[in-house]
Amino acid sequence: MIRLPCSPALFGAVLSASLAAQGPFVPVAEQASAHSSGEVALGSLTVSVRAGALELASTASPGTSTRRPAPCTDLADTGRVTQLAATGLGQCVVAAERGLFVIDEAHPVADLVSLRDGGLEGALLGVVSAGDGRVFVCTRDTFGCVDLCHRYGFAFGKEQGVPEGPYLGLGDGGGRDVLLITAAGTFRYRPDLGPPPQPFGGTFDRRDLQLQAGAAAPVAPSQVAAGVVQLRARRQHHHLLVPLEAGALPGLRPGSHTVEVYAIDRDLRRTLVGRHQAEVAP
Repeated sequence: MIRLPCSPALFGAVLSASLAAQGPFVPVAEQASAHSSGEVALGSLTVSVRAGALELASTASPGTSTRRPAPCTDLADTGRVTQLAATGLGQCVVAAERGLFVIDEAHPVADLVSLRDGGLEGALLGVVSAGDGRVFVCTRDTFGCVDLCHRYGFAFGKEQGVPEGPYLGLGDGGGRDVLLITAAGTFRYRPDLGPPPQPFGGTFDRRDLQLQAGAAAPVAPSQVAAGVVQLRARRQHHHLLVPLEAGALPGLRPGSHTVEVYAIDRDLRRTLVGRHQAEVAP
């Protein structure tokens, strides 16, 4: 299961006129197909779909190939597979009835992607890669983006201008474009329009915090720039990006910590907007 947390506007941020006028989902004249899953080559390993089932073909030597069902780390298997995409990082990502899976040449097994933010209800109907570790996915009712490296996502809502469902699947629009196929027609979405998230007013947030043991660190900026949909933080040199709770980062142990705060947009581009030194009493 995958949850794509849909966050409202944070701290009273208002979308700028340029963002609001973008109209990021543009109708396409011809309805695209929602049923093309294709295949993905990973060196000597080829991942493909036959009748909704995931298959692997290994090339042991030139001119020879062995095709077999793909094993899965989930005992319940993938369920029906709907679409494949290459991540650009040496992986194949698989949209399936039971969620999102990844495969690579060194690990020829479908591994369930467990997002740290919970689970999205419903079968995945499509996946398109941005080529840098981000993928766009959809279920019947939700379109969103997932960061495979940091294992979190975001579900588009009305604030992001997403067309109404039901959704039938996704298509590769060429370049970085994503085709969102709905019952009412096909829409082209171009990720990463405009600049990435920026500190509000261009001012980097830097503060010294003195905290009692057990207190959450109030690290969020007082205001965020237009287009920011999430704020996440981590201790410096740690890889885990944690969503803030009411603008604060809980769980800091006694001692000295450098906390980094990132602003994240709908396409999960992130920018460092604050760095704070937190001293937590014993």
